[in-house]
Amino acid sequence: MAILSYLLTGEESDLAQRTTTQARLGQLQVAVKRDGDENPTQVYSELVANRLAQFLGLPVAMGVAARDGVDPSISRFASLWVADHDARVFDFTEAEPDPDAPPAPDGAFNESGFYWEFKRLCERHPIEAAQLAVFDLWIGNEDRDLNIKGQLDEGKDNEPNILFALDQGNSLLSCGLNVKDSLAKLGSPDFPTLHPMKDLLGGFECGQMVERINAMPDWALISAIVCGVQVGSVTPDVQYQLYDILDERRKLLSELVQRILLTPP
Repeated sequence: MAILSYLLTGEESDLAQRTTTQARLGQLQVAVKRDGDENPTQVYSELVANRLAQFLGLPVAMGVAARDGVDPSISRFASLWVADHDARVFDFTEAEPDPDAPPAPDGAFNESGFYWEFKRLCERHPIEAAQLAVFDLWIGNEDRDLNIKGQLDEGKDNEPNILFALDQGNSLLSCGLNVKDSLAKLGSPDFPTLHPMKDLLGGFECGQMVERINAMPDWALISAIVCGVQVGSVTPDVQYQLYDILDERRKLLSELVQRILLTPP
C-alpha cells in the first residue's frame, strides 16, 4: 500500500518545550465534520470506519476525533487532507462526467456517470480497489462512487502510486434513516444492493479481503467499535450492539461479494 502524505499548512515554528528530536510545531489541513439533524451519528461512524480501515491496512485517508478547547466531548471528526496536488489523481468527488464517453454496458453501475473511470481505476489498482469494495460491503457504505480518488493511468518515474478512499460518513450507524434502521440494515444479507465496482474486480482479490476481515481478532474489533464513552449521540450500549452486528456480518461477506461485486450485470 502506498504511503499517503498529508498537507501541511502555514509555517513551522519552534516548540515551547525542550525537545531533543528537532521537532517543530506545524498544522495539517483537515476536513472537519460534525453531527447534524440529517446525520446525527456521522462523527461516530466516521471514527469507527477509520479505525477499522487503519487496522486492516486499507488505503483510506486518516482521520481523528477532535474537539475545541471548551467542550470536553468528542464533537467532531477531522479527516486529514491528502497532499495529492503533485500527482495526476482523478477526483471522483469533484469531477464531472465526460459527455463524450461511450455508454456503459447494460446493467452496469453508472449512477454517477463514471463507469469507465472506475473500470480504469480497478485495472490500475486491482488489489486496493477490491479491498475497499469488500470493506464497503461490511460497513454498509453505499456512496463510494463519489468518495474516492486515484490515478487512472501509469505513473511517471518517482510519482506516487495513489488510490485512497475518503468520507465514510454514511456507513455503519449512518447507513439508514436512524440508528435502529441502520442496525437492521447491517443485520440483513440483502443490504447493500449496489456498488460502483460491480463486475470490475477479481474474485481472488475480493476473497483475500474477506479472509482478512474474518481473521480480524475480536479484541481489535471491539477496540475499534466500542470507545468507552459516548460519542455524539452514540452511547456505549449502542456501540456494543454495533460490535455484535458487525461481528456476525463478517459471516455474510462471501455471499455479499458474490452477489454484489462478482455477478455480471
